[in-house]
Amino acid sequence: MRLKRVWGQYAALIYSVGVYGYRPVVNAVRRPLAMKLTHHLPELLRTTEFLHYFPQFVVIHRVNGFYSKLAFLFAEQAKAQDKISRLQSHLEEERERVELVQKIDAPARSQALDYKFRLEQATQKITALEGDIIRLEGQVKRYKLNLDDAEKKEEQLKQDRRKLQRDVREANIQIDELKSENNTLQRKIDKLTRGTLIGSQLRSGSASRTLRDSSQNRPSPLSPTTTDLSLQSFINSDASCLFFSMVYTSVNRHVHV
Repeated sequence: MRLKRVWGQYAALIYSVGVYGYRPVVNAVRRPLAMKLTHHLPELLRTTEFLHYFPQFVVIHRVNGFYSKLAFLFAEQAKAQDKISRLQSHLEEERERVELVQKIDAPARSQALDYKFRLEQATQKITALEGDIIRLEGQVKRYKLNLDDAEKKEEQLKQDRRKLQRDVREANIQIDELKSENNTLQRKIDKLTRGTLIGSQLRSGSASRTLRDSSQNRPSPLSPTTTDLSLQSFINSDASCLFFSMVYTSVNRHVHV
């Protein structure tokens, strides 16, 4: 009786496949009752009582394997479709999330690219400035060397200036001394010139007196005095000319100096 009841349930299930299609079978396979019927199927098919009372289900027994496989495939297909739907929903969620992230990250990405470009420009500027710093440091070193040389030259020029100032002071002193000496010599020359003029006048006067006396008395000419002879001999001699030329040369040299 138990087998008849189980077989009746199984026969109703198989009949529903032919009438309603595979959907009821798939739904039944998911249930524990369907699994129980599948478990008792071989025992049901071996009973002669079942074949006596239900000869119309022999054909169903022959195609039992096909329907069971078909039900299993339908169940797997349903599972796969459910999994696909879940994966599709998950994929849609992921796509929406990715699109949202992209929308949010687009300004950040553009800002990051801008910052990267600015960083590259700043790096190039820093490199150029480092080169300028090295070049300027070299120029500063050269300028320091030039400054040291200029300071040394300035110190040397100051020493030369002080030396020249001493030389100028000494030259001014010598000029003053030479001027005073020149004035002294000039006075001496004036005195000598006046003495020469007086001597020439005396000589001309003595000559006129001699002529006058000779014309009056006509005696033999008187011999001149010793002073007149010495002065006349000095004036007429070459020594006087040499003395005056030396004095004139010395005066001119001191004046030019």
